[in-house]
Amino acid sequence: MDKFKFDEKERGNIHGIVPREGELYDWQVDNVIDAIETLISSRADGWVKVSDGLPEEAGRYLCWVTEQNDLGKSGFVWNCCFHIHEESWSDNLKEMRVTHWMPLPQKPLK
Repeated sequence: MDKFKFDEKERGNIHGIVPREGELYDWQVDNVIDAIETLISSRADGWVKVSDGLPEEAGRYLCWVTEQNDLGKSGFVWNCCFHIHEESWSDNLKEMRVTHWMPLPQKPLK
């Protein structure tokens, strides 16, 4: 997926709505816009890189897990438990190497 970018008109509109009380420079607004673009890009597909942030609550999450075994390195989607106090992931007390996570989808309506 390509990195999300505001076009020049959108960037100008954002500059136009930022209050100019005190000293807020254009480059500071540009830094905030760049950070927003990065955040949107990193979460556009729903996956959050563990290095970009962890869940705010303990519980079960959909995770991308990597492992190394005799067959080589592989990755798979798994329903993992996040432990907020230890900031760790596990499944049945087995630690897992989680690289990305997302909230579980809503349950089916029917």
